[in-house]
Amino acid sequence: MWCCRAAATGRALGRLASGAAVGTFDARAVWRTDDDDLVYLSYSGRSIVPDDVRAEFADPAAPPVDPSRYYLRIAPVFETASARYDWLNGLLAVGVGERTDFGVRHRIYEIV
Repeated sequence: MWCCRAAATGRALGRLASGAAVGTFDARAVWRTDDDDLVYLSYSGRSIVPDDVRAEFADPAAPPVDPSRYYLRIAPVFETASARYDWLNGLLAVGVGERTDFGVRHRIYEIV
């Protein structure tokens, strides 16, 4: 297991015309690992967040929303020049997102 923090980030979000609750996004970030290597991450994804859930997200006094009530999925691609993390360059992965107090957390899974 390894951990990292964002060294620089960029993000673009949008809603699809096919449904008010359906969104698409495209994100890019540079992560610095705990052992000081850099990893470039880009991902696209889809979200389905019904209007009632979106209203709860907007209310800071509301309790956390059960993730089964919305859908956040990503398809990340990693790039690095680090010999230690070279295995990421060939990884096929998907991520499942969950909204937290500090933003969205994605659990990323390798497709084997």
